[in-house]
Amino acid sequence: MITSDKLLLELKMSDLINKNYRLLLVLQRLNIGLGFKDLSVEEVCREHGIAPGFFCILVKLYNEGKVLITSPVERRYFPNLVLFLRNSHDYFLKEKIVEIDAAIKDFSASLEHGGHGLLERFWSEYAREVEKHMGYENRQVFPLIISLYEQKSFPLEGLQFIQQFEENHDDIAEALMDLKNLLIKYFPLTEKERNRHRILKDLFELEEDLQLHQQVENFVLIPLVKQLTQENIQL
Repeated sequence: MITSDKLLLELKMSDLINKNYRLLLVLQRLNIGLGFKDLSVEEVCREHGIAPGFFCILVKLYNEGKVLITSPVERRYFPNLVLFLRNSHDYFLKEKIVEIDAAIKDFSASLEHGGHGLLERFWSEYAREVEKHMGYENRQVFPLIISLYEQKSFPLEGLQFIQQFEENHDDIAEALMDLKNLLIKYFPLTEKERNRHRILKDLFELEEDLQLHQQVENFVLIPLVKQLTQENIQL
């Protein structure tokens, strides 16, 4: 396990990806394309305008499943952070949810005695909740914090808003448990068992990905916004 930022940044980016393929999602969400030959992690970051320190936070999070930040998040991470979160939302809403939706509809057609209606209802309710959660952040949270970063908003209003956001920040990953149990425990064998396994694999991956996403918001975004608000108040 690599814990030193210096050692991590000296690695070849290709070696880093080979150690943990899930970091491909991080590259995608930071608009870092593949084909970086033998460039180091730091060289690739600088070539794409990504703060190396911010990249290290994400690598540790995706490698270790949690992030421990002991010093204030740097202000210059903000543009990369918003890019990462917005691209993450696009991935969840425009790719992952769409893929799982198609797979569930295909599998549910093989179920009898109303099972297909139950499965599709569970999934539809969950998908709507994800869309509502991320839509709210896209339409209201991000514009406000960008305004705060650019010092265009009233600081105390921003502080109050982010406190409300923190208090009401639901765990949308946890709500997947009922849907997974429905698939694991209650539907009989069908001719599409491979599809059921594929859906479950996708749901476990989605759950893990959402948990990491939430950690970025809780332990990087919210502390940074609080810092920006305090800076504005002191101006």
